[in-house]
Amino acid sequence: VNNAVNILVKNIFDLTLGAIGYWAIGYGLAFGKSSSGFMGMSDFFPDENLDYASFVFQLSFAATASTIDSGCVCERMSLFVYFGLSFFLTAVTYPIVAHWVWHENGFLFKLGYIDLAGSS
Repeated sequence: VNNAVNILVKNIFDLTLGAIGYWAIGYGLAFGKSSSGFMGMSDFFPDENLDYASFVFQLSFAATASTIDSGCVCERMSLFVYFGLSFFLTAVTYPIVAHWVWHENGFLFKLGYIDLAGSS
């Protein structure tokens, strides 16, 4: 029961902290104006011009990527360290990789890479 509660708490915070990080930093890194095809450099803290359906759709992939770590480090890592890892993965790591694949100027997109699974 203790492990299950630990994972449930982590998953709730993955989504909560992930949504804040993805809104503040991640969405801009993934879909902002491209910098040499590596990452977006605009649209941080998006406002009323945000396409909310697209944002929530993309957030679901980013948050899912961060929950994968949850089972791997179950009770092997301090909870606060895990929250930092989850925030960084959702706000920085995943959006940069998504930019490579999904942004029209992403370098993998330009090379013809096709993401068949729907998530990079």
